Amino acid sequence: MASYFFIGVITMIDNISGVVLTGGKSSRMGVDKMALQHNNTTFLENAVDALSIFSNIYISVSKVQQNNVLIQKVLNNNIKLAVDKYDDIGPLGGLATTLPILPTEYAFVCACDMPNLNRHFIEQILGDIDTLIYDAYIAVSDRGKEPLCSIYSKKCLPSINQSIDEQQYSINSMLARCKVKLINLSDSKHIENVNTPSEYQKISRG
Repeated sequence: MASYFFIGVITMIDNISGVVLTGGKSSRMGVDKMALQHNNTTFLENAVDALSIFSNIYISVSKVQQNNVLIQKVLNNNIKLAVDKYDDIGPLGGLATTLPILPTEYAFVCACDMPNLNRHFIEQILGDIDTLIYDAYIAVSDRGKEPLCSIYSKKCLPSINQSIDEQQYSINSMLARCKVKLINLSDSKHIENVNTPSEYQKISRG
């Protein structure tokens, strides 16, 4: 853990788990994005490394992914599997599955398709938070809200479950019922996600 962290940030980290969302269909990419390579590591391994400042990490997967060789490779005592309870409802299903089983009140949630995400950037985000009192802390870039690189608490669960009951699967719609703090990001490069072969070729070229 970085020695330059303020005591308050270190205490904050103790109440946050890391969550990687991998359960998407990757339909535009045509292959499972978590296995794509960038800078000699897979997207999944990079996401896990970025979240390694947290003592507990959970990988949210669909039922068909749970026996994936790559996923099994990264699991250990601190990195656990969370198999989605719901099929095909997107990231909201991952939140509904992981938040109840976390040993902490909060989760730093990221998608697995952000190959430029790193520990230092996550530390910067945490450094902009004074205390953990809101239901969610949502990153905002020049593109708008970035709900797939943000912090959620278990206090969001009633809103999440209500959204699922109403078949409203948008995270932003769910957050409308929560107490949210927005965190303005200095740049969006670190959280650019890769959805298509052309976007993957672009980041591969640097």
